[in-house]
Amino acid sequence: NADNLPTIAISKEDHKLTDSYAGKQRKRYISIFPDLEPGEAYKAGVIQMIKEGRFVEIVRDEIYNLIDQCGHKYDGGIKQYLEALRQYIEKYGVPKAKG
Repeated sequence: NADNLPTIAISKEDHKLTDSYAGKQRKRYISIFPDLEPGEAYKAGVIQMIKEGRFVEIVRDEIYNLIDQCGHKYDGGIKQYLEALRQYIEKYGVPKAKG
């Protein structure tokens, strides 16, 4: 299930550099959900993309953002993540949004 999706382990300091870090969305995201805080709007946007079948696009964007912010520091972890994700999808299929 989607709760068991693989992740990439990165330092807290590097996570703060990424667009998905709590509160950072205020700088990059213009919410189409006016009653949500920026972090909640970011998550709602990701859920909407998953509902639209755009899971691969989300993965790509998050990886590119990590590389843009941290260089190639996590290339090994990204490679492992992509292999684990391939195995996950092979076993469970492409994740679907809850609800």
